[in-house]
Amino acid sequence: MRRSEYRLFLLVTVLALVAFVNVGCAEVPEESSSTGGSQSPPTSGTTTSDNAGAAWAVGLGRLGRPVVLHTVDGGQTWATQDAGVSCDLNQVHFVNNRIGWAVGRNEDGSMAILSTTDGGEHWAEQRADSDGALRSVWFLDEKTGWATGAGDDGRATILHTLDGGGSWTEQNAGVNGDLRSVHFVDSLNGWTVGMDDERVSVVLHTTDGGVSWTRQDAGVDGELKCVYFIDQSSGWAVGKGPNDRAIVVHTTDGGKTWTEQDAGLGGELRSISFVDGLSGWAVGKDDELMAVILHTTDGGTSWAKQNVDYIAGLSSVRLDSERSGWAVGDRLSGEGLILHTTDGGEHWTEQEAETGLGLFSVCSVN
Repeated sequence: MRRSEYRLFLLVTVLALVAFVNVGCAEVPEESSSTGGSQSPPTSGTTTSDNAGAAWAVGLGRLGRPVVLHTVDGGQTWATQDAGVSCDLNQVHFVNNRIGWAVGRNEDGSMAILSTTDGGEHWAEQRADSDGALRSVWFLDEKTGWATGAGDDGRATILHTLDGGGSWTEQNAGVNGDLRSVHFVDSLNGWTVGMDDERVSVVLHTTDGGVSWTRQDAGVDGELKCVYFIDQSSGWAVGKGPNDRAIVVHTTDGGKTWTEQDAGLGGELRSISFVDGLSGWAVGKDDELMAVILHTTDGGTSWAKQNVDYIAGLSSVRLDSERSGWAVGDRLSGEGLILHTTDGGEHWTEQEAETGLGLFSVCSVN
């Protein structure tokens, strides 16, 4: 909803309320909904390109059902897929046009993992045997993957599979809290980020595929929501710092040291994606509840806002090239939002779909 549309919406609402009061009074039930978790990107939050044409988005539906959307034509049309279960889905990840996973929380409180081998025409449940919520999932190939989140017992959760999710084993995160994003660059080197139970930012790093995890100092307070690396050395993480301040941190040595970059923004950043060491995008919302897309062409030394005008929060972004990609999120009015660009973000165009109450993750293959 654009700012002008929102003003019109408020005006119509006020007039309707006045008319209602004039004719009588009635008790209106308070609306409520589960918001689910936000996406890393991913991630840790992810997206697609026109070259591939195939993309998926997941989020929060109505009546306890998740939203799963799929396009094969660059988003000109989005079709709804049936997840087959009642759950919240927080992130989706595909390794090719056929094989992918989505994670979240089941209706019974257990961790939800869904998998597909036919592009989402059919989804099957995989069991994590843990209660809590999974926030992020990342696979290197059809067999090797990780999922992160928070257990109901307060412990941060890292799950690992070597057989495509046929079996999942828990790895020792060594912290209490919530891990919101995970990213691996190969079978050994990976990072996961979030916030601990004392509300301090968390960065964990492994060099052995998760057999052991070591905590790194991000150099900032607050919650990190997404992490993205382009190789074993260079990576970024984004989130929300104290005093309602969006944060970006960057490393060039695999996380031994992290340096804050100036986002120039109040609010929060929820997802980040780079196509190389220079060109990247980060999304979220500002302190006036407006959707935000930031772009850099110098590795984050400077960030510039791209032109979007929606009362919304964006939760996931990934461009597969310097020109083409998606961002998704949720409007303040309680609907999902899909934005697409074919020119590197100079212009973002809204795409129509049955988006439910909000979208948390978008993923593509190329």
